[in-house]
Amino acid sequence: MLVVTGEDSCPIKIRMEERRSRYELENQQEEADTIIVQQVLGCAGEAHHISVVSDDTDVFVLLLHHYHQPGLDVPLIMESPCKERAIVDINVKGLLTPFPCET
Repeated sequence: MLVVTGEDSCPIKIRMEERRSRYELENQQEEADTIIVQQVLGCAGEAHHISVVSDDTDVFVLLLHHYHQPGLDVPLIMESPCKERAIVDINVKGLLTPFPCET
């Protein structure tokens, strides 16, 4: 399944040969960061694996925050559109482990 968002506020779901409007994911936000995360959360219940293609730090932080909420356990990775960059597994245990800072 692929969810595509463009200029229209209603995303399109593409699966095999089928195209369907996803009115429940419609969003009036102007910031792509929040739209991406909202759509990930909206699709999480029906997906076996989610891949977000973005190299935006804000998207990364929002995904980390929302992914570690109770009840969200679908595998989630974030990959850059630039192929030479690393793929980040948002589900990695200890990714948010606090570490000491020296001041």
